[in-house]
Amino acid sequence: MLATSEKRKKKLERDIEEEMGDDYILDLKKHYDLPEEMKYDIIPEIWEGKNIADYIDPDILKVMLGHISRVTFLS
Repeated sequence: MLATSEKRKKKLERDIEEEMGDDYILDLKKHYDLPEEMKYDIIPEIWEGKNIADYIDPDILKVMLGHISRVTFLS
């Protein structure tokens, strides 16, 4: 009968941790089913069940500069 470590083909995180010792850092995102460039993105952030990236306006800086220049012009 084979030992359990001989049966499994995939290394467990525990095995990797034991091999690396103090250098081991748990990476929960490495097995995410996403393209590599998207795995470690900060956004999308979920807040109260909604993706806040949906509410980000890419032109907000342009709009705010327009408002600031209008306010300084009127002052």
